[in-house]
Amino acid sequence: LCGSLAMSAFLSFTGRSALMLPDLRDFAMVLSGLSIGLSVTPETVARFATIPLSLTIMIVAVVVITSSSALVLMRLFGWARLDACLASAPGALSTILMIASEKNADLPKIVIVQLFRLFMLMAVLPSVVTAGYGHAAPPPRQDLVLLSAEGLALVCGFGLVAAYVLMRLRLPAPILLGAMLAAGFMNGSGIVAGQMPPLLSDLSFALVGWFIGERFRGVRLRDVRA
Repeated sequence: LCGSLAMSAFLSFTGRSALMLPDLRDFAMVLSGLSIGLSVTPETVARFATIPLSLTIMIVAVVVITSSSALVLMRLFGWARLDACLASAPGALSTILMIASEKNADLPKIVIVQLFRLFMLMAVLPSVVTAGYGHAAPPPRQDLVLLSAEGLALVCGFGLVAAYVLMRLRLPAPILLGAMLAAGFMNGSGIVAGQMPPLLSDLSFALVGWFIGERFRGVRLRDVRA
């Protein structure tokens, strides 16, 4: 995602990029939604019932952190409410950026803030954690079970139906969210079992990065400094 986004943003910044066809964009959204949704397994769902206190604390913390960050961006820096909320939302980078694209938010500003957060998360936080608590043992390796062709077709079909329903309800990013909800429900409930083939998953995020990077067309260096 980040590599494709960086190259697409550079080409858009220099005026050399080709615009993505709408059908290819929708294809990327479907694949990305399926890839995210298929990460939900019956084991994941079972764990939710065993840690209600931890989940409650996490939900409250996320709401407080996101709201506080958005408030700072709006009050101190004059950001619009939608831009501030999307830039402040932790995690789910691809989902946040796809929603921002669908809602015509100020994507370059949101991308810059989100990528800075991601850099801090990947480059700085691990060193802080290991310095304070030591190195944790790696989790046991689990063999990756891939979704069958029939299962993939079934999930994709239900994802398109869900996308159509969300589209009629005028919800943001209906194709992405419809595929994600359908895949999460079907894989989490055991109707299908398996993960997205890595080739398709990588392709989906590369295409999403291309699409998001196009929004850097016309961005100036002073936008980055701001």
